[in-house]
Amino acid sequence: MSVISSFTVTPNRILITFEYLNSLGDSGERKDKLRRQLQVGEGTSIIDGVLSEMKNLGLTEEVERKISLKKELLKSSSTKIDLKNFLYEILLKKLTNDSEADECKQKELPSYLALLLSMNPYVPIEWSGDEFSKIKTKLVNQEIKLLENSRNDALLQNLVYWSKYLGFISYVADKYFVPDPTKVISKNLSNIFHKKKLPIDEFQSRLGVQIPVLEGGTVRKEIESKLNVEFQREELHFSRSTSLALKRLDTRGVIKLKKYSDGEDWILDLGKVKQNVSHIEYKKGN
Repeated sequence: MSVISSFTVTPNRILITFEYLNSLGDSGERKDKLRRQLQVGEGTSIIDGVLSEMKNLGLTEEVERKISLKKELLKSSSTKIDLKNFLYEILLKKLTNDSEADECKQKELPSYLALLLSMNPYVPIEWSGDEFSKIKTKLVNQEIKLLENSRNDALLQNLVYWSKYLGFISYVADKYFVPDPTKVISKNLSNIFHKKKLPIDEFQSRLGVQIPVLEGGTVRKEIESKLNVEFQREELHFSRSTSLALKRLDTRGVIKLKKYSDGEDWILDLGKVKQNVSHIEYKKGN
């Protein structure tokens, strides 16, 4: 099982359980008592599923029949750590890095995210496993087996929930969404920029290292190699979803897209318009 195939395991339920376990400190609690405190509805399947996935994700440990957060994850109230952002950063790394995801029994999720980000943000996607599968079939070389459960409506719904939580999509209408990594790129700019301004090729390289499902990352490269030729990203071009995100961040004044004559360009693909960029300046946070 994984967070997208365990259909009751949502980001919010993991956060609530994480916060509660953190409040218990290293003493932890027995599973039966956690069930009484955290159970939703009459049965125990929901909290059992959440605890199982938290164990898979390396968030918890069980000692003498008591479940607690791993000691390195415990935060006292005096540290004034925002637990919501702290957990987000942990999960982003575990769910977008192929080796970490595999270790945490989340093997397919990075591939789903990378495939989703290869789709066109100007064509909204319906919350339907059948519709998502049709797009996948169009994009992916049919000689390659990839994400064969993508037709499953419940799996697609959980994929949407987790993609939204991690910052890879936006909702555009009832039951429609588009690939949009604006949030995840914005939240990671301080880690990408080691100085105020970067040449675009260095930015792209650091982006892929920080978020492996985006351009230049190991997961994205693997997925792009499986796309039909007509849907493969051109060299020195950002995908439409990343291009849209960078343009939005530029418009909001978070970054500044620059074009210098002596710099190597990458191309933003904004649908009917393309924009050459040689450098990116980080305006907020530096």
